[in-house]
Amino acid sequence: MEIFDFLGVEPVDVVNKTIRLNVAGSPKNKLYERLEKFMYQPNLLKSFLKGLFPVRMRVNWKNSLGEVLFRHEPIPIELREKLTEEYQVDILALGELIGRDLSRWLR
Repeated sequence: MEIFDFLGVEPVDVVNKTIRLNVAGSPKNKLYERLEKFMYQPNLLKSFLKGLFPVRMRVNWKNSLGEVLFRHEPIPIELREKLTEEYQVDILALGELIGRDLSRWLR
């Protein structure tokens, strides 16, 4: 709960850690590629539909669709190693700041 104070936001009772957000990947096929463009780029129909459904419902749909539409593509090992090396100092500093062990991020 300290993180909410640190961020200056109102605490919430439950943080759902089972939902994976912003998972990298690419569309599984051309149809899914078109659906991706509809979901992630502004358009009139989407703007109209936003007024009909609550934000929480739209976010849940978008996250669920993302799991179906995209195939997970892990970061290439060489790039992961380069990024880990480049951000190692920042990761360690963040871990110290929030009081958590982030050594898993450095593997």
